[in-house]
Amino acid sequence: MASSSSSPSSIPNIATLVPIKLNDTNYLLWESQVKPFLIGHNLWLFVDGSHPYPTATIPVSKSANAMPVTLLNPAYISWYQTNQSLIGQLRATLSESVLSQTISKYLTQAKTLADQHAAIQDSVSPTDLVTYVLPGLGPDYSTLVTTTLYVRSFPNLHTRLKPNKP
Repeated sequence: MASSSSSPSSIPNIATLVPIKLNDTNYLLWESQVKPFLIGHNLWLFVDGSHPYPTATIPVSKSANAMPVTLLNPAYISWYQTNQSLIGQLRATLSESVLSQTISKYLTQAKTLADQHAAIQDSVSPTDLVTYVLPGLGPDYSTLVTTTLYVRSFPNLHTRLKPNKP
C-alpha cells in the first residue's frame, strides 16, 4: 500500500509545537513529543527508513539506436524536498550543544577518512577536504558555507564551525 507523506510546505513548524530542545539529558522527553508529531504527519517513515527511496531519474525512451533519455523523477523531487524539510525541522529541535556535537562528529569522521587515505598514500589536500566537507553541512549552514569558501585548511574550518561560548 502506497503511503502519502506531508508536502514540505504543509509541515507545521515543529519548533513551535515541540517546545523541548534535545540536550544531553532529555532524550526520552524530547522523543515523546517529536515522534507522535512525525507519525501524525506521516513523516516517521523518513526517520525509520521505511519510506521508499525513489530513483532520481526515470527513463523516457529507449530506442535501439539512441542513447537512453532520462528525466528527473517527480517522486524523487517530492521525496527529496520533504526529506530536506524534515531535516531542517528536526535540527530546529536540537539544542546548541547537541547540534555542535553533531557537527563535531561529522568533522571528526571527515578527518578520519582523510587520515585513512593518507595512510595508504592517497592523501586528501586540506583544500579538497574543505571542499568535500562544506556541502555536507546542510542548508542551515549555507551562509557560513558561502562565506567560508576561502578557508584553505581543515583546522581553520573546524575552528569556524565551533559555537562561540560566552
